[in-house]
Amino acid sequence: MAVPRQDEDEIFEIFDQKVSAHIGVTDEERASPQTLSVTVRFRITRRFADLEDDLSRTADYSAIAAEVSAFVGASKYRLIETLVSELADHLVSKFPLTYLEVEVKKFILPETGFVSVRTVRRV
Repeated sequence: MAVPRQDEDEIFEIFDQKVSAHIGVTDEERASPQTLSVTVRFRITRRFADLEDDLSRTADYSAIAAEVSAFVGASKYRLIETLVSELADHLVSKFPLTYLEVEVKKFILPETGFVSVRTVRRV
């Protein structure tokens, strides 16, 4: 007896997108824009085989990247934890996703590469 095929299509990834934000706990920290790095990983609602080579049947990663830039650029949060949570909620409300992972990196501490926070949404 043949085993039913169980396809699992890969996760899309937008890796280390550079965005500008006024973010930070102190007024001084928020006074000038900071560069953050955002990584977005997601699965779409359809299998790749069902897309029929039609962009309208998938989540356009260019549109997602543009939405990340716009959302982060307009935000005025103090905490990157709040930013990552609100950004994730915003993206799942706008795009046909079944899974979303958002990581935000902030380059703020001396003698460190970055600090980061991550959140996951399963829709």
